[in-house]
Amino acid sequence: MKNRIGVAILGGTGYGAGELLRLLTFHSEAEVVSVVSSSQAGKAVTDFHSFLRGFYDLKFDSELNIERLSEFSRFVVFAALPHGVSAVEVPLIWERISGLGGKIIDLSGDYRLSDGDEHKLFYGNTERSNEFQKLCVYGLPEVNRERIRSAVAISNPGCLASACILTALPFMESISGSVVFDAKTGISGAGRTPSDVSHLPHRHGSMQAYKILSHRHEPEIRQCLLQGSRVKDFQSFFVPHLLPVTRGIYVTSYMTLSSEHSQGDLLEMAGKFYDGHPFVRLVDKAPELRDVVGTNYFDMSLFVRGRQLVVVGALDNMGKGMAGAAIQNMNLLFGLDETKGLLQPSMGLI
Repeated sequence: MKNRIGVAILGGTGYGAGELLRLLTFHSEAEVVSVVSSSQAGKAVTDFHSFLRGFYDLKFDSELNIERLSEFSRFVVFAALPHGVSAVEVPLIWERISGLGGKIIDLSGDYRLSDGDEHKLFYGNTERSNEFQKLCVYGLPEVNRERIRSAVAISNPGCLASACILTALPFMESISGSVVFDAKTGISGAGRTPSDVSHLPHRHGSMQAYKILSHRHEPEIRQCLLQGSRVKDFQSFFVPHLLPVTRGIYVTSYMTLSSEHSQGDLLEMAGKFYDGHPFVRLVDKAPELRDVVGTNYFDMSLFVRGRQLVVVGALDNMGKGMAGAAIQNMNLLFGLDETKGLLQPSMGLI
């Protein structure tokens, strides 16, 4: 039995799969043995992800290669499938690998929301497995690190949700009233399939709000922020905007505090909350996207005036917002240092 971690990726032609493959080249204990794409089966992975030439000699599989995975004493399946498809396929995959000691990380939104009615409201009438839902742990380490360590199935967080949640988490016990999440995202979050959302002539030199007060990440944000908090409810306003950039999410969160706090008090509060969480960096000025693109870091700063608190945060939607977070979760699942394979700086100028 091999001591390394066997890795398989479903949905192998998508942006998420490509970023997983890129980041896993830095991971000394992981070995990718199966990349699944029914439409590209038999073709070289690097024919589709040309930036990986020289790093992989794999061909796309038409289905999960259980035989290769079972050669490893521990293995994980990353499901980078579209919403709705994962709801059906992931529980079936789980049935095939659970007896072999495998674990699964679902990058879709199909198992993020615990409330079935809320899931149907935001994701449509997609049928999902209640049994598998009970197995899933919401994979935001800054909230659920210990639960992730002992889990068998992870529902990876949404990228916009992660950024918003991380701006507000340290202050949930101190806020009064509503929280406004003003989020701006790069177009890679729309996926590989071309559309007006991602088509360059539509996005270049422009910005647009979308799914105002109806985005599926808002219930995810609320669910996570209320988990384990003494706050029973709060009013949220979530408005995402499309930026004319490929990667990155920038969030400005507006909160009203229950009493006045100094800048120093709130920085201490955030510092204590995120102590021991290696991918959250408190910075002393408004963060920049270029400092986080290509990384698994979340940079945040805060500004206070009386009871008014503004928290600004930035992350890479492909990194800490998706593939990087999934690898961080993989590390925790298998008892590794959660930073393993993820300690790269940004590209700087982009």
